[in-house]
Amino acid sequence: MVVVENVQNPQDEIALAKALKIKPDAKIGDTVEMEARRATLPVSPHRPPKQAMMQRIRQVEKEMIYEEFKDRAGKS
Repeated sequence: MVVVENVQNPQDEIALAKALKIKPDAKIGDTVEMEARRATLPVSPHRPPKQAMMQRIRQVEKEMIYEEFKDRAGKS
C-alpha cells in the first residue's frame, strides 16, 4: 500500500499515521506491505455458478465413461 496523507482509495493507500504503526520510518510516497484480510478482498459473484457448472461437467464425463465401459467389465 502506498503511504499518503489523505486516503482516497482504501484498497491501495494507507494513511501515514497507520503506516507509522507498521513501519516506524514510513514517509509519504513509501510502500508498506500489509497482509490481505479475506474480508477485504472482492468476492466474485460468478464463482459459485462456475463451480456448479464444472461439477456438473465432471459428473456427465464420468457417466459417459461408465456407459462406454460398463459392458466390458470383467472381460480381458
